[in-house]
Amino acid sequence: MKLKFIKNADILIYQPLNEKHKKFSTNNILKLIKTTCKTISFPYIYNNSFYPIKGPTEINQSHFGKHCHIIFDNSECITNLIDKKLNLDEILKLYQENKINFNYEKRYNNTINILENREKVCDIKIIDFIKKNFTKERLFLLENHPTSIIFINITNQILKILNIKELKILEYGINDCNLSGYIPLDISSKNYFNYEFEIDKDCDNYYKQCIINIFNFYTQN
Repeated sequence: MKLKFIKNADILIYQPLNEKHKKFSTNNILKLIKTTCKTISFPYIYNNSFYPIKGPTEINQSHFGKHCHIIFDNSECITNLIDKKLNLDEILKLYQENKINFNYEKRYNNTINILENREKVCDIKIIDFIKKNFTKERLFLLENHPTSIIFINITNQILKILNIKELKILEYGINDCNLSGYIPLDISSKNYFNYEFEIDKDCDNYYKQCIINIFNFYTQN
């Protein structure tokens, strides 16, 4: 990225970055722009609480030597059961019966609080929209990949700041930006959050495989 082009920008839309990003940090970027440049900041949008666990469906050599919780998000919910001497079949049975505590409340509150703090220094606000709508329609493909409705909301906030007519989009897909990656939502999260939309029909296959992989990785690594 050639930062010299930023010097001539009339509008700069950016996500705040701290000093570890060096020349791309917010403090450095804002030193480069002209005084008349209009700046609009938006937060890093992240929420990992809407699924029980997440991880690769296949284990490869690069995974070994790393901690299980690094490879598999929220894997502690499964490894704690392993530590209690439950075998794989018993854990899978607990999952099938929706008897595993995936700490949805703690994870939801944590990610919401983080986003609220990030928004304090941003022009674009999305937290209230998430709180009001996450049960009505799916808002995240992955923990850091929002669905189309999030982007529509952000875009309209930007247009409003620029005094441009907002978009009236009545029909949209779940992933009109063609972002990579997708995690199915399962019955445990649907029951906890009371989703008003349908979850993925083949979700159990993914999560059973994740549990199998966590069990094998944790007991063999």
